[in-house]
Amino acid sequence: MSDTSTSSKVSCTPAFQPPEALTWGFTEDPITSDVWALGVCLYCFVFGRLPFTGSCVLDITNSITNDVVRTHMWNFMYAVIASAQSFLLQVL
Repeated sequence: MSDTSTSSKVSCTPAFQPPEALTWGFTEDPITSDVWALGVCLYCFVFGRLPFTGSCVLDITNSITNDVVRTHMWNFMYAVIASAQSFLLQVL
């Protein structure tokens, strides 16, 4: 059985969807969606967790559209960036 309704179509993993893709009637731009997903990936690499979480898809989408990114670790991120910059300057 095949369901072709728009509610059954998901273009990516919910945790990586941009807020505008979760807005009813909004036409998604694939480039900005990719930039958002890249930001989620980078956040995961730096902090070891997703920026928006939930126990189910609905919770995750609500978190993406309503929550603010947790910035309690930004000082740590700046230290990581400084270390990465130093490393890249040494190897390149």
